[in-house]
Amino acid sequence: MNGAGIRVPRWLSAALVVVTIGFLIWLVARDRPSLDALADVDPADLAVIMLLQILYLVPESYRQEIVIESSSGTPIRSFHWFRIFVVGRFLNTLIPQSGNIYRAFRLRSDPGIAMSDFGGGMAAFVIMSVVASLLVSVPFVAWQSPSLMIGGLPAWLSLLIAAVILGAVPFVISFVARRRPDSSSEKSRLLTTAGRVGTATMTALRDVHLMGRFVVVWAVTLTVVVALYRSVFAAIDWDLSIGVAIAIFALLQASSFIVLTPGNLGIQELGMAALVALFGAPAAIGVLAAALIRVTGWIAIAIPAFAFGTGDIIRYLRSGPPEEA
Repeated sequence: MNGAGIRVPRWLSAALVVVTIGFLIWLVARDRPSLDALADVDPADLAVIMLLQILYLVPESYRQEIVIESSSGTPIRSFHWFRIFVVGRFLNTLIPQSGNIYRAFRLRSDPGIAMSDFGGGMAAFVIMSVVASLLVSVPFVAWQSPSLMIGGLPAWLSLLIAAVILGAVPFVISFVARRRPDSSSEKSRLLTTAGRVGTATMTALRDVHLMGRFVVVWAVTLTVVVALYRSVFAAIDWDLSIGVAIAIFALLQASSFIVLTPGNLGIQELGMAALVALFGAPAAIGVLAAALIRVTGWIAIAIPAFAFGTGDIIRYLRSGPPEEA
């Protein structure tokens, strides 16, 4: 998952990794049945999970390409973007936000996309993806888990409310940004930046051709994700319904706005544990599922990243963001 995120000091990021990983280990250690389930994972299951992780990269890359093209008005060569996408995603697993910075610089160099357009496009991508996934999860959860409650409300209704609130964000941001004071104040600059997110989202929503492509590719992505999540949970002997799988994926995507550790290590696993517990499974099952997704996902992204961008990875880690690609 990728998002705009915020930058934090490296010492704080490292401390968060240590604290969250320690807590997650404690969660799993106190649940012996879950540990036994992990020990029984079949190598064939791991092979299926790896295949799904690799398949996931293609539609995910293309969906981001579609929205960035819309926000910038600039066409991107698909394979060129895929290289940038996988290298950036790999760098994000090493240093928080480094991959997003790398992508912004590469797109500024070729094909000449402004960093603000890239940032707005990425934020719009997350908002559109999360809202769409939440809306699709609603009927599945209502059908498969009608008695499930979240926050005192039926789970399906809570998910619907979350989708409506998040879907309204771009419109509210755009409305407020248009009425910002004409000044160079920090508040005005923040509103300008936020306004680009709202503008990028609404521009994409008004483009019928783009939305048609986005929805089709998003449906492919979601199909792969559901198969991936269900395979992961089945590997550790837990049956995950389609609706809950979609809801968990959507809510985890929303968390990509806040990137506190490399690849959100520890944070993402903690989020998965909390969401799984919210939907009625042991938190330890969520931790183990997240760990399987983490390890297989890292391998799946490392393979194409090094195949297509070893030089970029080495240069970035040595020298920082490339001024010229």
